[in-house]
Amino acid sequence: MPVNKIVVIDTSILCAWLEVPGKETCGPDDDRWKELAVCNHSLGDASIVDVANFYSSMKRPVEIFTADAGLKAHEPVAPKREMERPRRYRK
Repeated sequence: MPVNKIVVIDTSILCAWLEVPGKETCGPDDDRWKELAVCNHSLGDASIVDVANFYSSMKRPVEIFTADAGLKAHEPVAPKREMERPRRYRK
């Protein structure tokens, strides 16, 4: 049975895609709030990484859809797919 990929969409991409006024472009600094930044990540970035790690811990492939290279670097490594047993060996 194929496993569907989980896609976590960054709000800067979503706002540009939905053509929200004032948010026509997206990039690494569009959603950075200096007062919320901790270790160069905003609260939104931390939430995206947390959600991606949650689904990755359930052995689901996850992709973070963002224009921020720093956030994209936190994308979990795709889990290894287990070999499916041939029907003749199933019980």
